[in-house]
Amino acid sequence: MTRLIKFICFVKDFIFTPAMTLYFLLCTNLGNTYWLITRHLLFNAGAALLHSAASIISDRLRTSYQFNLSGPKFLY
Repeated sequence: MTRLIKFICFVKDFIFTPAMTLYFLLCTNLGNTYWLITRHLLFNAGAALLHSAASIISDRLRTSYQFNLSGPKFLY
């Protein structure tokens, strides 16, 4: 049951919401009016996601180097 809930949340957050946002921005007059502002916000959100992913990866690599003196062991 929890896997079903997680799957529904994944579909809602990563597929349905961006698709409806793009439809609103590209196919409605109000969306076209605010397109420049929202494009700027979407690009900033994408840059923030990439930055956070890079920091998480670097933190995991740093901890693997700190605690494993025999060499890097990647945490999966």
